[in-house]
Amino acid sequence: MFRKGYRKTLDVDDLYNPISSDRSTVLGDRLERKWIKHLERSTKLGKNPSLLKVLVATFWPEYLYLGVISVILDLGIRLAQPIMLGNLLEYFRPGTEITRDEAFMYAGGLVALIGVSAILINQYIMCAFHYGMKVRAACCALIYRKSLRLSKTALGETASGKIVNLLSNDVSRFDIVSIFIHQMWIAPASAIIVMYFLYKEAQLAGIVGVVVVFLVTPLQSYTGKLSAIYRKQTAMKTDERVRLMDEIISGIQVIKMYAWEKPFTKLIKYARKAELKVVTKSSYVRGLFMTFNLFTTRMSLFCSLLTMVLMQQPITATKVFVFMSYFNILSQTMSTMWVRGISEVAELLVAIRRLQSFMLNEEFIEHNKPQNNNGADIRAIDSRDALNIKGLTAYWSTGSSDLALKNISLNVKKRQLLGIIGPVGSGKSSLLQTILGTI
Repeated sequence: MFRKGYRKTLDVDDLYNPISSDRSTVLGDRLERKWIKHLERSTKLGKNPSLLKVLVATFWPEYLYLGVISVILDLGIRLAQPIMLGNLLEYFRPGTEITRDEAFMYAGGLVALIGVSAILINQYIMCAFHYGMKVRAACCALIYRKSLRLSKTALGETASGKIVNLLSNDVSRFDIVSIFIHQMWIAPASAIIVMYFLYKEAQLAGIVGVVVVFLVTPLQSYTGKLSAIYRKQTAMKTDERVRLMDEIISGIQVIKMYAWEKPFTKLIKYARKAELKVVTKSSYVRGLFMTFNLFTTRMSLFCSLLTMVLMQQPITATKVFVFMSYFNILSQTMSTMWVRGISEVAELLVAIRRLQSFMLNEEFIEHNKPQNNNGADIRAIDSRDALNIKGLTAYWSTGSSDLALKNISLNVKKRQLLGIIGPVGSGKSSLLQTILGTI
């Protein structure tokens, strides 16, 4: 690609075709099959369907591979680096028992671990975004197919702005959360191992530094909870703004004709201002989260070294560098990845609930033999009749108490032209859709 780009300007034809397993059709079919089976099973058992369970059942092989890489990287290579560094620095201490050859071996091991770590981190991030893209594409296909099957009632209750927001904002959470999903269980396991090594090196002084990290972690977890709350509020405000813009663009001719530009400009301004107000709160929460990240490592190291001084323990360069490495790992896993993971998972659950709510909307069912809502047949009894309706009563939805049509009788002969007229809202479209079986 670099060689081709050097010779000419790259265009669309130079891009490679996507992998067949990454195509939207394949991913959509894969997820839809699981969703339909889960929906049928939940209906039989009388339980509420769960889109989260369907996503897990569909894409668990991909995320299992990510978990294996995480275990090797976080519980193996990263925890081995401070040990190698400590043994290497021990060689430079006067009176050491480590030989020159052993020091070279530890230095080589440290370099090798860092090199393998760089390769695995790149592999992990690439696969995480790849698998997140697959889930996102599958959900987009599912949303699109569902939107084509929505009943008239569900379509009327679902604003187009909400569907656009689902396709643009909500499904994008899968890309980010794929990086943090395994940190929910790897970070605590890593913290326990680090705590053991610190206690082995400095007893109580090592534990004091760990306590500082665990005191800050709940505060950061609370910021993650706030982030999820603001995420939900932002999605609702965005839905409202997109719906408003859609309606304004649809009626732009009327707005121009009556010179209503300024009033509607104010409406858009107020909607955007309400949305930005929530986005600003979310930004403050993220800023507080980043502040804790910079503070935690240095404070933990300071508390541990201060405790060592008070307990009259010797402070050596080896212990300082090793402690710093361990606290960096602890801060990276608990204060950064784990807490950020809580925030991202919380936001993802909000998005999944919105997707699930949309997927449970009523669908249009085409009847082979049209029937109205009260069960009466709509058919031609006499061979000379094209259509015969008697005592028709219909609702837009089964849970509605408002009648769309009431006690309608109609007989149309073959080769007869019949016109139905009436004011807006009198039921002309409802009658036609009842005859076609789409109400």
